[in-house]
Amino acid sequence: MRLAEFARRPSSVRLRPDGLLGTAEVRELIENLWRQLAAVSDLPGKAVAVQTRDPFCATLALVALWALGGVGVPVDPRWPAHRREQVRRKADVAAELTFDEAARSARAIIRPEYQGSLFPGGAYILFTSGSSGDPKGVLVGAEALECRLSDLQAMLTPRSGGSIAVITTPTFDISLLEMLLPFVSDLTGWYPEASVRDHVPALAKSLAEERPTVIQGTPTLFSVLTAAGWRPPAGTDLWCGGEALPAPLATRLAEGLTEGLTEGLTEGSGRVWNLYGPTEATIWATAWPVTEQVREWKVAPIGVPLGSTQVRLEPFARPAEHGRPGERGRPGERGRPGERGPGGEHGPAASELWLAGPGLATEYVREPERTARSFPVVDGRRWYRTGDLCAADDSGVLHFLGRRDNQVKIRGFRVELEEVEGEIARMPGVAQAAVVPQKREGVVVRLIAVVVARQMEAMAVRQWCRDNLPAYMCPAKVIVTDELPRLASGKVDRRELAGLAEGGPGPGPAGG
Repeated sequence: MRLAEFARRPSSVRLRPDGLLGTAEVRELIENLWRQLAAVSDLPGKAVAVQTRDPFCATLALVALWALGGVGVPVDPRWPAHRREQVRRKADVAAELTFDEAARSARAIIRPEYQGSLFPGGAYILFTSGSSGDPKGVLVGAEALECRLSDLQAMLTPRSGGSIAVITTPTFDISLLEMLLPFVSDLTGWYPEASVRDHVPALAKSLAEERPTVIQGTPTLFSVLTAAGWRPPAGTDLWCGGEALPAPLATRLAEGLTEGLTEGLTEGSGRVWNLYGPTEATIWATAWPVTEQVREWKVAPIGVPLGSTQVRLEPFARPAEHGRPGERGRPGERGRPGERGPGGEHGPAASELWLAGPGLATEYVREPERTARSFPVVDGRRWYRTGDLCAADDSGVLHFLGRRDNQVKIRGFRVELEEVEGEIARMPGVAQAAVVPQKREGVVVRLIAVVVARQMEAMAVRQWCRDNLPAYMCPAKVIVTDELPRLASGKVDRRELAGLAEGGPGPGPAGG
């Protein structure tokens, strides 16, 4: 089914606490948006900011735009004003939809600064953290999204007649699967209100009452839900991704789904999937069904490629070699799960995962050089260099080993540590800043900033971050010092900084 048809044949949805909205009612809400969008002349190919945290409003806006040929740019109204303007400017949005979420109505505001950019064939532009200090805008085409929805439906095979919980913020690309799967299947989308989505105890209670048959989330989300007493009912499909899935959590989830079943935790039962995919590969690119074998590793494998996705493992290249395949190492020489190599983190033959196929993003908007580096053409095929170091086991299953840069994932959101460091360094009185992640069971739970400054309170630095960065990028702890630890070479000793982070107290409240 084509994206342009979604608005013509909308899915029924269940809203808490309103109940079921039928096709005609959803279509009426979409038509109200069309009347607003009529103010945007020559809409096809133009980017339109969709400013809302409500997944239902975002669903209406995106399918309304696609029917008219527009390109959606999800924007979180809670982002600092500086961040929102960065996104508007870089995507060169022609207009912005701002929502009254209670009434599910929107107002289209024409942006006079529009410079005439067009993105023909585009579906959405999603912004992720960028090491240069500016967020990166990933343009995904309509065909790539259609292909990926088909791949995911075929591999994950959600059971007929069920429902999917739509609980992920629209600025996180996995939300698209929750919002759009009902349009290509007979699933009903279940949309709880913000007071439920944003509070773990309320969400745990609501999930237990509604019993959706499909729940997608990060390992962090499933961990806090189970800590709040929630247990997935047997038969529920759990789709987990966005960050490393610790084996103990994977086992708890799968065992919970098989309680009362005679065969226990075996392949094909439990319906827990570990999913992997960067924004540039459109939602998810690989998948692995959790089995008892997960106990052999610290974290669950990321699995095998989705139907139309191809993978290759390239020997890790130095930055100067980016943009072409690595030349070191013999064919078939690959890192193995658990090996340790340079820096003590990755195997000596740890390989960078490259992805290809129709699900790849089109480009980074307004960044042709970055696009060329990250999407090289090799052997006549266009690839995306993920920056993730992986190894394949004897069965061809992929295992995530780490990163080749300073990028981390926090509750599924991608964060370039250099961007956070650069933002703190802009603060008057700050001489230097370094940001390190604190991990628990292999999962990043918070960021810690070490700041070189004189006569400055840590609270002032945290406030600066809250004023200039999305909440999920803000360090939970700030240490003000006279100097950063350094190696003999003069470089910052990140190992010592990491040790400081690991020795800190537990994580603060979730942001973002």
